[in-house]
Amino acid sequence: MIRIILLIFILILPLFSKEPPFKFERMNTDYKGIVYNGVNTICYGNYGIMTYSFDRGEKWKQLNIGDKNNILKIKNIDKDFYGITDNSLIKSTDNGLNWEIKEIIEIKNINQYNQIIDFSFANDSLLILTNYGVYLSDLSLKSTKSVIVLDDNSFYNSIENDNKFIYIACNTNVLISYYKFSKIIDSIELYKNTKNNFY
Repeated sequence: MIRIILLIFILILPLFSKEPPFKFERMNTDYKGIVYNGVNTICYGNYGIMTYSFDRGEKWKQLNIGDKNNILKIKNIDKDFYGITDNSLIKSTDNGLNWEIKEIIEIKNINQYNQIIDFSFANDSLLILTNYGVYLSDLSLKSTKSVIVLDDNSFYNSIENDNKFIYIACNTNVLISYYKFSKIIDSIELYKNTKNNFY
């Protein structure tokens, strides 16, 4: 009889419970990097967690932009922050307090394993490197288009540009360069004295 009453009590209890007076948040993350825009220092990492400080590390606060958003990299132009997750672009124009998240639909639909790897600024745009290509997005994150299709049998790890050429590091020992989003100009194998060392 006591078991039945206890079971009924356990089943009815959630009906009368209130929302907890606190918010559940992750307490830690695997940090991937740190960025500073002259006002705010942000440490970022997995599960959308950012730890930030406006007073050069005296006090720290935590912000979460969503557990599914593993933040890979954040850079800044002046006071604005731009970053990437596995499948999204992120942007903050208020020193990192609020973030706009833009999923890149074109990238997601090509292949479920296609992920964003790196990004670089190019004039008033972002160059976004994925497993299968390079995309160009304006700084407002309103439009994104494919500009280079890459070989899907290679491993790409970084992208950089000098506003004339686009450089992509590939397979730990190859540097590919493109001129103004056109054809490949050069592909150089970079070997030191040991095998598979990129420099």
